Amino acid sequence: MNFARLLGILALLNAPFWWLANHLFLPRAIFSLDSVLALLLLALSPCLGAAALAVSWASDLTVASSLTYNFVSVLEFMRSVAFAKHLSWGHLFGLNTILLAGPFGLAALGLRLLQPQRLHWPTVAAALLALALALALALALLDTVNGSSALAKRDVRLLSANLAGSSWLALGRAALDESGPTESQSTTGGSGGVAEFEALLPGVIEGPDSVMYVLVESLGVHQDSAIRDWLARQLAPPELGARYALRQCKVAVNGAITAGELRRLCGLQGNYRKLRSEPAEPCVPRQMADSGRSTLALHAFSENVFDRQRWWPLLGLQKLEFAEHMALRLDRQCGGAFQGICDEDLIARAVAASARPRSFVNALTLNTYLPIVPVTIPPDLDRLCATAQTGGEFCMLLAQLGVLLRSTPHELLKQAASRQVMVAVDHPLPFVSMQARRQFATGLVPILALAPQSAQRP
Repeated sequence: MNFARLLGILALLNAPFWWLANHLFLPRAIFSLDSVLALLLLALSPCLGAAALAVSWASDLTVASSLTYNFVSVLEFMRSVAFAKHLSWGHLFGLNTILLAGPFGLAALGLRLLQPQRLHWPTVAAALLALALALALALALLDTVNGSSALAKRDVRLLSANLAGSSWLALGRAALDESGPTESQSTTGGSGGVAEFEALLPGVIEGPDSVMYVLVESLGVHQDSAIRDWLARQLAPPELGARYALRQCKVAVNGAITAGELRRLCGLQGNYRKLRSEPAEPCVPRQMADSGRSTLALHAFSENVFDRQRWWPLLGLQKLEFAEHMALRLDRQCGGAFQGICDEDLIARAVAASARPRSFVNALTLNTYLPIVPVTIPPDLDRLCATAQTGGEFCMLLAQLGVLLRSTPHELLKQAASRQVMVAVDHPLPFVSMQARRQFATGLVPILALAPQSAQRP
């Protein structure tokens, strides 16, 4: 077998990811070290090599997907498969599925045509093993020189991408590096917890007002100020101005859904599965409960997803209501792949519950999970989207966010009693489209708050 043919096979092993990276957000090294092993096994045994290749591609896609969807740990992403029975799978398959399947099918066909002749031990196979090891070491060395290796990471690199990597090693490191929640040490602000609440709503912990906290499923800080202003107006329309003042900030984030909950509510980072009562003492709900407030948590999805019925009480949330409970009082559901309580109904329940004096209500929304179910785009938003060139998917998401945000002042204006309101975001939008991702500031999410005018500083 000549060297050029070996390089051709190695290129084909990585080619599907090169093609996809030009169209989708796919955080993966240019060369996979695992593919070198697959190349070796293909030459020794076609069946064994095909199995190794399938495992290599699957693990690469798993690690890349965990990063795309903002999971801190690839193992946590893999564990989320346990909740797949709660999804409506028909909404998850579309053009992106075809984009994923096509390149791998073509690469497999090309490998079939270039299939190396089977080699036999000891002489030729040993030489090929030495060649494969040398190639893997060369790629790893180049990655280290580039500053993108785990052995020598640098902020400034020769190339922005990792030159070489191993999804198998990434899985191994994740298994060895699972830690419980620790205090967040954000260097760019937005460490969450009591300090974050008090910065936007001074005196909120000990004050007399009830508090309604809404955690929105995925949003980011859009580069276009007109888009940001439109979102703010949905939460704080002019008719609300006599009673509430709008406050805003941007905060740094890291991680997916549960990581966002721990950071925003507690100022903690780490794995919710290892959360115990002691680390949860600084959590806002715990502080609220200790000050004599009643605390309630609402979630528009199932209680079995991410085990919230176990660890939410550790945060100080005394009473829990999930989709299973609220659905008994409602006659409709919303959402695509994640079907549950409609965000407007969740907000109505949260506003009604927070009418109780000195209460804290935590509401976790659902309907902005991607992919978005089509909704009507208001004419003013349609014009903004066209000007900002947002693309149809994100404009549809904005329309759904508008429905959620507008429901808050709509319900508040029905109530005579005021309350402190905070609307936060758990993580940035997990778009797979590169064009969509470029529209947002990296690693930032917005927080919006409504402070009763009587609570304004002099």
